[in-house]
Amino acid sequence: MDRMAVALLACVVLAGCSGVTGVDRPDETVTPAPVATPPPTPAEMETLPPGVTGNGVENADALVAAHRAALGNQSHTWRDRYVRNGSNPDGGDDLDVYHRLRVENGTTYRYATNHRTIWRDGRQRHLGNYTEYADPSGEYLRYERLDSETQFRRSRPTTNGSADKGRAASAIGRFLDVQSGSVAVTRVDGERYYRVRGETPTFVVAQPIHNYTATALIRPDGFVRSLAVSYQLGRPGQLQSIRYRFEYDGVGTTTVDRPSWVSARWGDSTATTTSDDDQA
Repeated sequence: MDRMAVALLACVVLAGCSGVTGVDRPDETVTPAPVATPPPTPAEMETLPPGVTGNGVENADALVAAHRAALGNQSHTWRDRYVRNGSNPDGGDDLDVYHRLRVENGTTYRYATNHRTIWRDGRQRHLGNYTEYADPSGEYLRYERLDSETQFRRSRPTTNGSADKGRAASAIGRFLDVQSGSVAVTRVDGERYYRVRGETPTFVVAQPIHNYTATALIRPDGFVRSLAVSYQLGRPGQLQSIRYRFEYDGVGTTTVDRPSWVSARWGDSTATTTSDDDQA
């Protein structure tokens, strides 16, 4: 799973994939709009999230650690979307990739994406409409190959944190690590958050970055509820537009049901082998 996670993260965060198969976007959800409040008081500035100062995020590692600790083992729903449009000097196509993750606990979750890069038999493979489900009976996969053939796979249950995959933490560490920014106090659903905005990224890519903005809603304990990033990449006449966003909801209240395709394929049986493959 580690190499699978690294390959997929490189595709989305570093925009290294050249195309997408099986685009089937989920229904869009609406995040509660933050309510603007007066400038932060001295007391509020004294309780800034870990890694955050009045100038924005100055220690991204501390913020990532705080975010992970604040989320802990709580159930949650997480979704993101990465969109790349425009001329790509490296020859890649437009890209539109989403991920959806519903976590009930450490062993029960559902994950879906319209594009997945995995390693199998020593080779990199690109899969479309990839769905993963896990519970104490096993881990179950359904996906499409490039020839549009639907395949199924299951394996024994594990407790290696497969559901997390580290995407949110990687995005926080990459996109919110800025040289300067601003902080304002706001409220979402009556709860205090800090709106942190940055415009000078520190990550390095092969092409120049223009018009960069990253805005996050961060709770005082470091939980990053949402992150929205936009920028342009390249040189005049060859600019790409990049947009990325993630958001959480259902923290502490998310439940996960066994998908109908799992029951139809395997019933209520438990995986007893390391892995087995099947196709439609």
